[in-house]
Amino acid sequence: MDRLDEIIAEELQSYNRIVEALEERKNEEGIVNISQKHLSELCLIPAITVSKKVNQLQKLGSVEKISQGRYRLLSKDKKHMPHYYVRTLIDLSENGELSLGDYVAQKDIFGFDKPMLHMLNEYVRIVKIKFGGESE
Repeated sequence: MDRLDEIIAEELQSYNRIVEALEERKNEEGIVNISQKHLSELCLIPAITVSKKVNQLQKLGSVEKISQGRYRLLSKDKKHMPHYYVRTLIDLSENGELSLGDYVAQKDIFGFDKPMLHMLNEYVRIVKIKFGGESE
């Protein structure tokens, strides 16, 4: 893992905490019965943040919310986690293949809606600032 990936991982650690907490508590069908409050306490993340992150993980295909307090972990594959998309956006923009903020082109590539793309672009911006600050 290079330094850029380390910065991305630090910035996105709350997603990993949520997935790890679900992984540790899933039953044989892959289902986890846990309230957002309990998940919030386990992950040391505010409950409102857990709610938003779980919704984003659903859009990425990592988690399925079956009902209130009931989740299924669908995939821990990196292509279903924000880290993959943030790194891909950085690489594509650095190579001149894609402009950050060009949600039309990004939707064609990734298939996500504008709010999801905006969230990913914000993480890219934060990571680039942190990474750029280290290299100066």
